[in-house]
Amino acid sequence: MPLTAYLYSQKISAPFLTDNEWNHVKKSLKQNPEYLHFKCCNSPVYARVSKKGLRHFVHKNTDSCNYIHESEDHLLLKLEVYKACQDNGWDAEIEFAGDNFRADVLASNGKHKVVFEIQLTRQDFQTTVDRQRAFEEADIRCAWFFKRIPKDYRPDKFLPAFELVTENNKLIAPYKCNISGEMMPVRECVQLLLDSKIRFREKLTLRKKQKVRFYLFEEECWKCGSKFKAIGLWSILKSKCNLRIDNNNFDIDDLAIEIKNYTEEIKSIEPDIAVYVKRFNKKINKFEWVNRCPECKAVYSYDILRSKVMKSVSEDDVPKEEISYCTNNNDDSSSQKRPHWCIKGPEGFCDN
Repeated sequence: MPLTAYLYSQKISAPFLTDNEWNHVKKSLKQNPEYLHFKCCNSPVYARVSKKGLRHFVHKNTDSCNYIHESEDHLLLKLEVYKACQDNGWDAEIEFAGDNFRADVLASNGKHKVVFEIQLTRQDFQTTVDRQRAFEEADIRCAWFFKRIPKDYRPDKFLPAFELVTENNKLIAPYKCNISGEMMPVRECVQLLLDSKIRFREKLTLRKKQKVRFYLFEEECWKCGSKFKAIGLWSILKSKCNLRIDNNNFDIDDLAIEIKNYTEEIKSIEPDIAVYVKRFNKKINKFEWVNRCPECKAVYSYDILRSKVMKSVSEDDVPKEEISYCTNNNDDSSSQKRPHWCIKGPEGFCDN
């Protein structure tokens, strides 16, 4: 089901014909199936309209041709990519045939050329690499949209590959792709790639501005029996491109000091709030921030609170406050090794 055929050397793109032009093509092909031809073979050409109203051409036979049947989703995705390229000010061509390759969409902007390949059938990793090298040898960058990412693929600068979002193994419209965990419309992804706002990065870098949910729990001191409100926190550190970063290796003093200041501010309305302090834990041989009973100063283990915090998060309870804070990590300790395709955020890209 190609979208294009040829009238001598002139390329005809079915979706972009006017009604009069389309009717003329259909009438001419009915009278003479050789009125148009394909570049891949000499098969007679038929003009059809899909169930979703997409105009396209059809091979009468493919016995002497290596053309692979394309689904309607494939054709519609080509159009999505094509329109995104045009909307971004790039020249675009559907079903471009090069010397040693064929491309679903070729985008050009002066000397810059980018190919977008849509792969909805299974393709092994080595075949993908071989095809990518063909584009590289032609001095053309290529980005891939897969229904299923090849098994051995790992994020790599040489091979930009993104998985399309499916439901019950079927593509869903509007078409979206998964970029490092973020679901994004294919059209938006194409525009960001053309604008160089999606780049390969070796590391995740902690962004400066973070958020934490602040919860208060009614507790009874294990030592003196007095009632007080213990402080529970839920903070997921995020990278500059909004991916989650394991916070086990980061010092949380920036957050803890912000929480300590906040508890001081709300003491007038929460007089029985716990004291939030830093202490040295000999068992684990490190400093930690803990709740202390405001009456007897007994330490209240955060292990007891952790399950309550998790329950509040899972049940989507409204926190007492959501607090923004800034980290001061500016060196290598603020990054974690994790090759990924990075979407430019308010603080830029993650660092390499």
